[in-house]
Amino acid sequence: MIFPITGTLSPASPLSLIRQITLAESIVDAVKDPLLVLDEGLHVVMANRSFYKLFKVSPSNTSGELLFDLGNGQWNVPHLRKLLEEILPQQSEFHDFEVRHVFETLGLRTMLLNARRIPGEEPLILLAMEDITERRDIENKLAKASEKRYELSLTDVLTRLYNRRGFLELAQHQLNVAKRLKQNLFLLFMDLNGLKQINDRLGHGEGDSAILNLSVILKNTFRQSDILARFGGDEFIGLGLESRPGTTRKLTDRIHQKLSAWRTQTTPPYRLSVSVGAAHYRPASPFSLTELVAQADRRMYSDKIRGKIDPFAGRCFCLLP
Repeated sequence: MIFPITGTLSPASPLSLIRQITLAESIVDAVKDPLLVLDEGLHVVMANRSFYKLFKVSPSNTSGELLFDLGNGQWNVPHLRKLLEEILPQQSEFHDFEVRHVFETLGLRTMLLNARRIPGEEPLILLAMEDITERRDIENKLAKASEKRYELSLTDVLTRLYNRRGFLELAQHQLNVAKRLKQNLFLLFMDLNGLKQINDRLGHGEGDSAILNLSVILKNTFRQSDILARFGGDEFIGLGLESRPGTTRKLTDRIHQKLSAWRTQTTPPYRLSVSVGAAHYRPASPFSLTELVAQADRRMYSDKIRGKIDPFAGRCFCLLP
């Protein structure tokens, strides 16, 4: 912080002048933030007690030294040099110039600099410094915490997939990109069959286990570039680029193959299966995201009905005896 400096030293007796100088030095020394007074060549004319205390230096290795030679060159920043060199000829000032540096005696610190011309016959610059390291650290922690909260707000706690909100935000962005680049997209709507029966007969812990097992299978089936989410309690949804015809059929077949392999390798007290419905986005005849989800949801329900009618399709749910 720089206090406003107005007026000039009055042309008084030498004693009065000495008193004014002593008073000015006392004021500078009383300021809690480090201060430097520089001449027109940017050499240190005076430093206050806070400067010596913070940087653990003495007048003998500070006074008369070029600012940019102090310490380990922490102030030798081209843009800072330019700003300081403009203050006297242009009668300018600058505020809140940030320097982040590993100081010899302090380690990594963030300093906020302010500078202005000191009125008077002799051209001088007042350079004030404020250590804002703790403030920046707190701000960075708050920013990271905010990012984490936002990330958590888009993520399903149980499966660590995106949740409904996360899917809708990312999918809408993907849809906008596809519209602009004229890309085809697919959307798969998947429903875990018989979750209510699992919860009712075996408890919600076993139901959560079924959801988790299915989420792992889906993660291993979809591509990393696809957007995969737990859309609701027993509903999952996936959106991705459709690079060639038949993508959804192949993807659906792989899901059922992996489910079949999982059932062979494990012995849970239920049959893990899904019903699947697909929808397609075509730039020539585009649908909104809401319409795509609704289409896929309807086709998933049709698949579920067929699965219940045909237990040999490998998609129906049934508790083992």
